[in-house]
Amino acid sequence: RTIKNRLKNFLGFPKSINSEYIIDDEQCSWSSNTLLCATVFLEDAVNYQCITHKITEKYLLIHRWFSSPMIKKIHQIMLITNLCLAFFERPSSFSETSDVRDKPHRINFPFFILMIVEGVTLVWFSIYIFAKIMCVGIKQIQRRFWIIIFLIVVIYSSCEWFVMLVFLNQLYHGIRLRRIFRPVFMIESSPLMKKAFQALNANSLTIIASISLALIHILFFAAMAMFLFPRSDVYDHKKKSIFT
Repeated sequence: RTIKNRLKNFLGFPKSINSEYIIDDEQCSWSSNTLLCATVFLEDAVNYQCITHKITEKYLLIHRWFSSPMIKKIHQIMLITNLCLAFFERPSSFSETSDVRDKPHRINFPFFILMIVEGVTLVWFSIYIFAKIMCVGIKQIQRRFWIIIFLIVVIYSSCEWFVMLVFLNQLYHGIRLRRIFRPVFMIESSPLMKKAFQALNANSLTIIASISLALIHILFFAAMAMFLFPRSDVYDHKKKSIFT
């Protein structure tokens, strides 16, 4: 194996189909598009990915690149960076001391640096979601709830980020909704989180009924306890009034 191939494997580039699956002495009767399609479907099956995407050569190459380990690592880094911004943004979670009695001074990080970092993550999320929409197609996207939510959150976050950077700057200290919507990026990129929400959605009525029944039991027995075991001062007052 050459240094070039080792470097590609280390960085996570997608492997070349011709060099990987075709030996020099052999002649493949399949066309390049058919071989690429078969390879992509096999990789989707191995990586537990959805196979509902376009099968033209251009979109297969885009899908293969965005499913490569390198792109997945970059996406994970962007997700972690975007979520960790909450610790650095004002009000910052960092202070000189952890003793709240001293009213510690919070360390404020530069506003424009944080906005630039967030802008880079939003640009990456935009490229990621639009590439996925291109590969999957509009008809299939309409059936995927989390991709639609991801797209809406990316568009809204980009608009709010632009308004904050250009017009409001660091003078605004109100509610920033894009901070609340940041976990959507993690949910869309995690199959386990999607399955968890699907399970909650499927069993939501059972969960609500169980919680309601538990609350009714607590209220009922609490009311019964108040009547059966009254407070001592009330009982003593009634006792004195009877004897007097």
